[in-house]
Amino acid sequence: MANELKEITGFPEYYINEEGKIFTSKVARRNNPKGELRELQISHNKSGYKYANLYCGSGKENRKSIRIHRLVYQEFKGCIPAGFHIDHIDNNKGNNHMDNLQLLTPSENNKKARAITPVWNKGMNKQQQDEWRKNKAKTK
Repeated sequence: MANELKEITGFPEYYINEEGKIFTSKVARRNNPKGELRELQISHNKSGYKYANLYCGSGKENRKSIRIHRLVYQEFKGCIPAGFHIDHIDNNKGNNHMDNLQLLTPSENNKKARAITPVWNKGMNKQQQDEWRKNKAKTK
């Protein structure tokens, strides 16, 4: 089924589909007083990964921020072994479809990241990258 919803393990009343969209049927006075199924708002962290805040109970102490790509992998492909990374095959952090995710060792993930990093960026710190961009802009 293309848009199959699975209940998220450990978070009753939260569901996810294979594209990484999260839904809830939790009752909330303002947002969902009737407890109807509704899509959750997704946020992005500084690294560009999508995440959602899920609650198991009420109150901030029961909130957990979870990266969507890891959640999709766990619910549709299985457990993530300790120390392994979930990689976006197409390098698009916004594409969390289960067919775009793969399990990699840290060294495989680093090797892939180095292969796609622009040549000018290798070995440069943030300040050097900014200087390079400024100089390149001046020459245009």
